[in-house]
Amino acid sequence: MNKNPLLITELTLDDWIAVGSGWTYLPYLAKFSVSDLPQDWESFLEGRFNAVLESGQTGNTTIVVPRAPSVKVFNLNGRVIKHTQTGAYESHQENILAYIKAWKNKHRTPHFKGWPDFQGGLLGIISYEVITQFEPVVSAPVDINTPLAVFINASESCIFDKNKKSSFLIFTRKD
Repeated sequence: MNKNPLLITELTLDDWIAVGSGWTYLPYLAKFSVSDLPQDWESFLEGRFNAVLESGQTGNTTIVVPRAPSVKVFNLNGRVIKHTQTGAYESHQENILAYIKAWKNKHRTPHFKGWPDFQGGLLGIISYEVITQFEPVVSAPVDINTPLAVFINASESCIFDKNKKSSFLIFTRKD
């Protein structure tokens, strides 16, 4: 019997068994009934790294990462900085697309139908200037020192759907 009156449904052991083997992460997904978005995101967020992404066209969907274990920043000058809860350190230079591919191979998760398209993973912001690493184009000089790309590990996230008056909790942590 469901002890939480707001819980609508969640993934079951049968759902995970049905996706088969070969995954490095099996996400936990749960759907809850909500009346409206939180009025204050500040109280929802914790830790050093978090994100709030709102859909631009409709404004009906909000993805919230209340806390993330790390952030990786690719800078214009070639420096790659990994930020963790305990500090930041410079890592080796790497190609942004190679990083995404390696991350995806390490964090293999199934995609469950009937749930939101975003089911945890890597969220990123990629600047236009990244194209110069892959295509022979001339880019205008950049006046400010902004990162080429920033990636946040969204191993815990919540999706609010205003139209459906529901929220989805998503956990993809291994530990």
